[in-house]
Amino acid sequence: MFNKLIIMGRITRDPELKHLNGGDAKADLSIAVGEKYTTKSGEKREDTTYVDVVFWGKSAENVCKFFKKGEPIIVEG
Repeated sequence: MFNKLIIMGRITRDPELKHLNGGDAKADLSIAVGEKYTTKSGEKREDTTYVDVVFWGKSAENVCKFFKKGEPIIVEG
């Protein structure tokens, strides 16, 4: 079985870089994914889902170096 996820949204807070005891880099961030739609009754609605993402190693260092709060991002995993 194979699962793949692609998330596209905006970063809700600056990524936080931490180095663990073994020296591994870890970065946490949250992504807001918005959806606009119209209900069957014609009412316009907008929903937002927040997704927490963890990056490891060189990816963690790069995401902290190049991305800040409010910027768009696409994550595949």
